[in-house]
Amino acid sequence: MTVLPAWFVLPLSGLMILGIAAHMVWMRQSDMPGSRRRIRMANDLLMILVVIAATYAFSVVRRSQPREWVLSWMFIVGMLGIITMLACLDILNNLRLARAERARLRHRLRGSRLESASDG
Repeated sequence: MTVLPAWFVLPLSGLMILGIAAHMVWMRQSDMPGSRRRIRMANDLLMILVVIAATYAFSVVRRSQPREWVLSWMFIVGMLGIITMLACLDILNNLRLARAERARLRHRLRGSRLESASDG
């Protein structure tokens, strides 16, 4: 006996994979820094792997297969840890990008103040 029936898990997994894939397509077309896009694309690919592994763990592996059950869940938990680490890396990258943008704006403001002071 599996944890959940395949007729329930497979459609949900398919929808989740389609949602993640749609997010990937949207990101390719969006105007965002390359570093942010690469981190998020990697995270999306890992999430697709987790959905596939969770589908296997929930609807294919039987409770009478303890080795496969434990290995599949260990893989899922490990991948979730990696996904969380990538999310933290994304946070740090966003902080870096924000700091660089603030410095650029500060430089532009100083330049415009100097120009207005020399005009007046």
